[in-house]
Amino acid sequence: MVLDFFKEELIVVSDFTLKKTNLTFSLEDSPKKDFLAWNKILDGFVKNADLGPQGIAFKSNKSENKESSNMELVSIYKYNDENIVIPAELMESRGTLKLVDFAIPFEKLFKLGGVFVLDEFDAAIHPELIKGILALFNDSDRNKAGAQLIFTTHNPIYLNNKIFRRDQIRFVEKDTDLYESVIYSLADFGSEEVRNDHNFLINYFKGNYGALPFIDFSKLLNSNSGEEDEDGNL
Repeated sequence: MVLDFFKEELIVVSDFTLKKTNLTFSLEDSPKKDFLAWNKILDGFVKNADLGPQGIAFKSNKSENKESSNMELVSIYKYNDENIVIPAELMESRGTLKLVDFAIPFEKLFKLGGVFVLDEFDAAIHPELIKGILALFNDSDRNKAGAQLIFTTHNPIYLNNKIFRRDQIRFVEKDTDLYESVIYSLADFGSEEVRNDHNFLINYFKGNYGALPFIDFSKLLNSNSGEEDEDGNL
């Protein structure tokens, strides 16, 4: 059972190792019915996310030998009542392609359940789009399969009681002596120190929850920078 969970229900993606979005597939790798289903998902995703193009879809792209056909991810823009089809790689930003890359596994996740673990999920993606996705995971009417999303971020904007409960928020703080990372929950502070009506974001910047770096770059650019001292050292 444990092995089945890691094999079938747990998906881990690191932004540092995230390869370029799969822009071209061979029909030999996936049946055509998969592409039709994927296009339906992408169509709804693009229309609701306001990404820019009128559509993003997989289109047939005949190879030079004419014996096989590839399906290429393209962007569709309207110009003078015509659909202009352009390879998505040429037109779309990293954030848009990243969202497209997640759209299909997210659809599967909401149907079958499971856990999606993402490192730097919101990198290159507008926070409002991230909030919309998080709302889907927190909506029991839409997330009937109990799909879960675990992600890391450096953006404190999500420290909001309208987005997360206290027990859903984790902080990571590095021990300055041992250089070990310690993970703890906002709920660990107790209901007296952290109430649901508190402004988590403001209290975080006040240093109430820790995990806040205190950095002073002033010494890096002092007036003596680049000059030798009496001993000849820079």
